[in-house]
Amino acid sequence: MDVPDRAGRPALLVAAQRGDAEMVQLLLAGGADPNGGGGIFASGRTPLMAAAAAPCGDRPDVCRALCDRGARWDLKDR
Repeated sequence: MDVPDRAGRPALLVAAQRGDAEMVQLLLAGGADPNGGGGIFASGRTPLMAAAAAPCGDRPDVCRALCDRGARWDLKDR
């Protein structure tokens, strides 16, 4: 679940950036870590940060799904 792509982004981070609520739910149900094992991914953001700043607009449904699974809201990006 948490294996990064060539750019160092795990699937959950990509799905959150795209605002893909269905994929986020599937990945979380499959065991993806909403905090990336320690918080911030190589990109400098958590999935929650990515969902909140998604170019397609903020996604409260994605943010809620991540928070419900334990995403930390108190981390800072670079």
